[in-house]
Amino acid sequence: MKRPVAVALALCLLLGGCERVEQPVSNALRFVARMSCSCVFVSGRALPACLADLPAETRWLDVNVDPVSQKVSASALWLKGEARYQEGRGCQLQD
Repeated sequence: MKRPVAVALALCLLLGGCERVEQPVSNALRFVARMSCSCVFVSGRALPACLADLPAETRWLDVNVDPVSQKVSASALWLKGEARYQEGRGCQLQD
């Protein structure tokens, strides 16, 4: 298990629930998915180069690109953020 994931799990236990951790992690996942989507599908850069531009605090997130559906997903623990590219509209967060 990656160290940040273990820290997040420990925080959940110490704080008496994961609700306090869930929203900030969800926000970070959505941010990373949206920025990575724009970087890959709008700017045409490779994912590793895009991830290098993100804040160091987000580097432990799992980021995947689906070139067929033009979607980027970022996940951590049980949470996930997704963004999809649409021609003429750019990348938009998915619910």
